[in-house]
Amino acid sequence: MKTLTVGQIIKAFGIKGEVKVKPYGSAENFASYPAVFIKGVKFEVLAGRHSDGFAYLKLKGVADRNAAELLVGEEIEISREDAKDLGEGEFYVADIVGCALVLSNGKRLGIITDVSGYGAADVFTMETDGKICRFPFIRRLDPVVDIENKTLTVDAKVFGEVCVYEN
Repeated sequence: MKTLTVGQIIKAFGIKGEVKVKPYGSAENFASYPAVFIKGVKFEVLAGRHSDGFAYLKLKGVADRNAAELLVGEEIEISREDAKDLGEGEFYVADIVGCALVLSNGKRLGIITDVSGYGAADVFTMETDGKICRFPFIRRLDPVVDIENKTLTVDAKVFGEVCVYEN
């Protein structure tokens, strides 16, 4: 079964086992998920709501705050079949991993190997010729995501300014 990572549990909420989730997309979607997976274990979603950009879930089998606290820091996945259909120009982060990074001048640089959320902008990791480059996914890059052709095209000049290579 294919899954998508949709968020991370950031804290236990209340005393009845609810968890607060930082979504990797829209918090509104969480209420519609029938089940989620945490470390490969399926949890039925008994209730879901959202507020101020966060999702709050009550999961079957997580009866109290102590049980919820054991899940803090864990990522939440959903079945690909339960994923909401996206609109034009929208994509799931999981679909970016494996895409070729192409500059606006046509030069192919490497493959996107990871996407991590670090505050205001996601950080993309690209590998090319044994080197690792990390860059923020920001609007100035003028990104064009083509999931069908597995490419991410970005502005060459801006990419040169924001890409940080590791040794």
